[in-house]
Amino acid sequence: MKKTLTINLGGIVFNIDDDAFVVLKNYLDTIKGYFDNSEGRDEIMTDIESRIAEMLTEKMNGGKEVINSNDISAIIKIMGQPEDYISDDMDEQPRTQYTQSSQHTYTHANQTTSRRLFRDTESGNVGGVCAGIGHYFGVDPIWFRMAFVLSVLFLGTGIFLYIILWIIMPEARTSAEKLSMRGEPVTFENIGKTVEEEMKNVKKKFSNFDNEAVNNTAHNVKSGLNQVGSFLVSIFKFAFQAIGKILGFLFLIFGGLILFALIVGIFTPVDQIFFESGSDQWGYSLIELSNLFFPSGMDFWLTITGFIMLIAVPLIALIFAGTTMLFGAKPPKYTGIALAGVWILGIILTAIGGLRTSVEFSKDSSISEVTTLNELPSDTIYLDILNEKQINSSYKYSHGNREPFRIKDGQLTIEDVEVNVLETNSKYPQLEIIKQSRGKNYSEADQRAENIQFSTQIDSNTIYISPFFTVSSDDKWRNQSVQVNLYLPTGKTVFLPKSYKHIIYDIKNYHDTYDKNMVNMFWSMTDSGLVSPKIMKREKKRMDQDANDFEKFEINITTDDEEHSIIIQ
Repeated sequence: MKKTLTINLGGIVFNIDDDAFVVLKNYLDTIKGYFDNSEGRDEIMTDIESRIAEMLTEKMNGGKEVINSNDISAIIKIMGQPEDYISDDMDEQPRTQYTQSSQHTYTHANQTTSRRLFRDTESGNVGGVCAGIGHYFGVDPIWFRMAFVLSVLFLGTGIFLYIILWIIMPEARTSAEKLSMRGEPVTFENIGKTVEEEMKNVKKKFSNFDNEAVNNTAHNVKSGLNQVGSFLVSIFKFAFQAIGKILGFLFLIFGGLILFALIVGIFTPVDQIFFESGSDQWGYSLIELSNLFFPSGMDFWLTITGFIMLIAVPLIALIFAGTTMLFGAKPPKYTGIALAGVWILGIILTAIGGLRTSVEFSKDSSISEVTTLNELPSDTIYLDILNEKQINSSYKYSHGNREPFRIKDGQLTIEDVEVNVLETNSKYPQLEIIKQSRGKNYSEADQRAENIQFSTQIDSNTIYISPFFTVSSDDKWRNQSVQVNLYLPTGKTVFLPKSYKHIIYDIKNYHDTYDKNMVNMFWSMTDSGLVSPKIMKREKKRMDQDANDFEKFEINITTDDEEHSIIIQ
């Protein structure tokens, strides 16, 4: 019967028989002496013990409870004996001396080592996933990094896959795990070399840092700040360049399209400019329209030429700016000065034509005609529209679809008539017609107002009022208008027909009814202003109904002792 011991190896507890324990202890002591002079001896021994514990764990998975000598011998065969790596000329030296100058390497021709999947955080840029996969397949990790980048850019799933692999792939922490990751045999010598190299690299880095840090700290800080500043400047420069290219493209397209449309419009003959009102449409030549607004043809062409210059110059400047921003092509010399000169000339021409035209509207004048209606057969006056048969006119009233004007046979027909109803202290109703116009002086404005041809007609107790007036085309359009005021004494009534819906304007009344709602009703003048009997009757009916609704109601009042009912009439 063999004695059984319990040991802790690499943080794992094992049951081992006495013979096996002696073999394992001697093996570990020999390896410890082999790395006696190594600075990373303790770390090497920790990694070796962890690797042995890992292999012993695999042997215990079959239900085995106690480790024997055969198990330890199999592990030593895999890990190797220190004696196998000591050269012949070192046989006389103590076994405890170990130098890295030994040229012997561990090779087992019959031993194959499979790779294991770990994250290589030392070689990786982020989490070591791509570097670990590269070690596993024996491929440069740059290809896997490119694949992840492309999947992020085009599919967007690469980042999620990377995070998942980061979570499930363990990190290669120990020397044995790093050797397994690279597919190298996990022997005590390879473990020792791995630790030795890591220690040497760390020592070298600290040594270089100690030698250069004091002398180069200020220089490094300055250089680092310069690099950061250069990086930020580069970022901003790139951003501004990108924005500049986009703006250049927009300037080129916007300026080119509008300039092309302007050129086409200039060189395309305009026979007529069309206007539309409801279902009706009419058109006039550009010369006809210019003669209505401008004092002369010269003023028209001055204004049009200057206006074209004002629009075309900024468009040409946009095209040049877009070309420069996109292609770096600079415009010809003095181009900016020439464009500025043309634009200033456009301002001057537009100002001359515009000022000469605006002077024609500077003075306002009006004349009025008052007719006393003392022969009406009744106290009720009916208003109506004077139709084309009654005034022998070919102009058709649009009934609210107001047309700005119409030109025919040298006559300008304007639909700008307003009708109002006002109170008067006179005994008889009065009809006032106010004709208004503008001109460059009062005399000219008066003359244009007198030249307005406007018709009304009185037949019994009906007053027919034309919804439009005419002026000669020679008088041009100078904001002419006609205001018709019907003055009613108290007690008189007027009927507003439906056809007046769009020519009555701001008629004040007792009910504050809007103009469009006043039509098709009688309106009587009282001391309180215009009153509609129809509206008064409707309001009285509503008030009577409200009174009936509240004529009698009962209120129940409950106190602590009893309930009371009160009837109010």
